[in-house]
Amino acid sequence: MEQEKYNGWTNYETWRVNLEVFDEMQPDEPMTAEVCEVFVEENMLPRGTEKLMIVNGWLRCFLENINWQEIADALNERIEKKEGSIKMICSICKLEKASACKVIPCADCMNETTAKQMYKKKEEISH
Repeated sequence: MEQEKYNGWTNYETWRVNLEVFDEMQPDEPMTAEVCEVFVEENMLPRGTEKLMIVNGWLRCFLENINWQEIADALNERIEKKEGSIKMICSICKLEKASACKVIPCADCMNETTAKQMYKKKEEISH
């Protein structure tokens, strides 16, 4: 069964997370789907007690339906509007792609596990 779009977005979940988490965000550098997903997982999911872990499980089910690439594309459009046309080049394959930037490899060159490891290391360095 095909899902219907919701307010111009892939589905309700994508629309809602974009609205609640990313709507006011004005990133300085291009975003990838992996960056958006890791940001939500690390900053929005509750941690701690058993009751919070139950809620965490429900939220993860909700997050599984999100079109992270659509959110990243919307954020990148804001950068383009703010700065004019920007070139995004993958740091691995060196090709110009919509989901890449100077620092972060494009989705074609990096799997999800590598992305999460990269951002954990980046966070450790920044602390």
